Amino acid sequence: MKNLEVVFGDLMNRSAYDQYAALLNTTPSSIRAFGPRAEATRGATLLTIKAIAIGPGLATGVFSFEFSDKRGFQVGDPRKSKRADLELFGMGNHHVEIICATTKDSVRLSQPELNRILTTLHPVLGESTAAPPAHITTLRN
Repeated sequence: MKNLEVVFGDLMNRSAYDQYAALLNTTPSSIRAFGPRAEATRGATLLTIKAIAIGPGLATGVFSFEFSDKRGFQVGDPRKSKRADLELFGMGNHHVEIICATTKDSVRLSQPELNRILTTLHPVLGESTAAPPAHITTLRN
């Protein structure tokens, strides 16, 4: 873990959402070969992890969303791909990953269907008490 602290610095102390955002926002153009070595190493490491860990929808778009009780990312555009990954953070301090996909060419996901999943997913507060559904406040690229 000490080696990770050297590479990632303060990112290790930030929320899982912030860490995932840093991963998604790292691009080859954001890495400066002639800048501080620690930043270049962190950027190259994040870019490698991004290439390995993020689903195939990355090429079709990444979108962020925020609700009153959760926020996260949608990796993949249902208009351009048969798959979209939903990464949610903040539901009772959990990270939830939902992979929505189809193998049939005749079946397509739609953004309203993905939005329905996001708006109706909520933590269960007790045995039978549930929080009301959240509402989308933003969905941006």
